[in-house]
This record gives sequence, structure tokens and C-alpha cells, in this order.
Amino acid sequence: MVRVTVSSLDGSQVSQDLDYNSLVSALHQLILHRLDTHLSIENSRLIHISGRALDGEKTLQQESIKEKDELILIKRRLKQASDHSDKENPAPEIPNSLIEEVASYLPESKNGANSGVTEKQPDSTGVAQVLFTRIIATLVETAEMLQYDRYPV
Repeated sequence: MVRVTVSSLDGSQVSQDLDYNSLVSALHQLILHRLDTHLSIENSRLIHISGRALDGEKTLQQESIKEKDELILIKRRLKQASDHSDKENPAPEIPNSLIEEVASYLPESKNGANSGVTEKQPDSTGVAQVLFTRIIATLVETAEMLQYDRYPV
């Protein structure tokens, strides 16, 4: 069993226990249901806190998901007709050193052991974590847009 925490862009967090052999798509579906969001599997994606997009057809073990890893639920940029959907465009990796440097400025989380959905937190710790999550998700979405725009029609 592995416990992963998924954060959405609105600041909600869900912790979920799953077997290492569970598919990423199963986790994705569970998270969407627990967050009761308007997003679906088709218009959202799970990314690792490192910025690596997760493949729904792989297991948690194949994606190297470890205990207490944090994932981010982001809105998927739907490909337009001009996009080259036959080419695989993985999101670029964000260097761990950059993440560690930015994370070192954040205060320690007080509610790390809690599970379930949590509301936005009014204290500076919760606000900083929400902002950090939004920054990473924005960077990933921007990188994807740049990759799609590189291929002329």
C-alpha cells in the first residue's frame, strides 16, 4: 500500500491509500470523485510534484510513486486541430534542485498526517502551499503550450 496526496489548483487536498499495482487512471478517477469537481479524466491530468506527467495506463509502481508522494491535479490543455497529436510531447522535468530550493522557503506543514479533503487554509502555511502548487501547475501548462506551438501547421 502507498499513500499519496493529490492537490488541486483551488487548494483542496485528498490523501488516498492504494496498492502499488493500481493504475494511475484508477487513482485519477478516485480523486476526481472525492473532490467532486467538474473535471473529468479527459480534461484533467495528474502530474508528480517534480512536474512529470503521469501515464494513466501505468501502475503506481511503474510510475515510481512512493509513499507520501504529492501529485497535482491540473486542467489538461485540449489539443486543437493544428496540434500534432501523433507526436508525443511529454512535459519537461523540473529539476529537483529548483523544487528543493523553492520548497526550502516554505514553512513545514502542520497537517501532514491528516487525510481526506481539506479546505483552503487561512494561515500562511496553507496559502504558501497553494501558491506553490499553482506555480508548478502553471509552469507545466506553459511548457506544454510551448511544446505544442513549436510544430508549425
